[in-house]
Amino acid sequence: MHQRPPPARRCRAPGCERTVPSQWAAMCLWHQMRNRRFGDPSLTGCLKRSELKPYLIEVRRLCARGHEERTEHVFSGIQQRLRELAESTLAERLNAAAQGREWFRRAEEEIVRVTADANPVEAAHLIGALFLMRERVPRRWPTERAFRFDVVRAWRKLAGISYGSAWDHRLGKMRRMYRELRPRVVETVAEWLVTAYAPLVARLRAAARADVEEPKTFSDALAAALWPSFVQSLLTTSGAK
Repeated sequence: MHQRPPPARRCRAPGCERTVPSQWAAMCLWHQMRNRRFGDPSLTGCLKRSELKPYLIEVRRLCARGHEERTEHVFSGIQQRLRELAESTLAERLNAAAQGREWFRRAEEEIVRVTADANPVEAAHLIGALFLMRERVPRRWPTERAFRFDVVRAWRKLAGISYGSAWDHRLGKMRRMYRELRPRVVETVAEWLVTAYAPLVARLRAAARADVEEPKTFSDALAAALWPSFVQSLLTTSGAK
């Protein structure tokens, strides 16, 4: 006597009537793809540059009130120490008998690659603008995970190595495409970035709320909050390894 197959289960995404592809899946293939790419099955696309533009302008204006050379030095220090810590952690991992989870290594390799190519000032402005937008428009991202996926995607786009090319049969030409990372790699990179730029985000939020008027005050506060050794200690104690 043949046993009846279990009834097809519905996708758990709200409003979706599709069935899941296997007994172990929780969502249909369509929503699995969205969750993998954007961090949440309810999202249909990543953050557009036009959405972020007003916040980038505001962050640049706030940073321009301080001493430009000193501020750029601070931003460069964040990125340099982020790269140095990722390089040292990666070297230790590769030399160890047990290298740990594969996605930790992939995340550290990605941080080294992007920080070697991205402009540190643009990276700092971008991260600050994203967190400012998160505070002002919280409904844009349904979850913290979805927000972090956009942070990593936008940050990686600052480096040309984050893109590849493939032949588009519909257009009949080569097309530039963003190289996707595994979700666990994205989550790990996001943890590093959030930890590294936490002091900057805190200062920019305070500056935006108070609408700082004195350039020197803002510059000194920013430099003090982002002192390289402090950033490195934050990364080391965060468990981002």
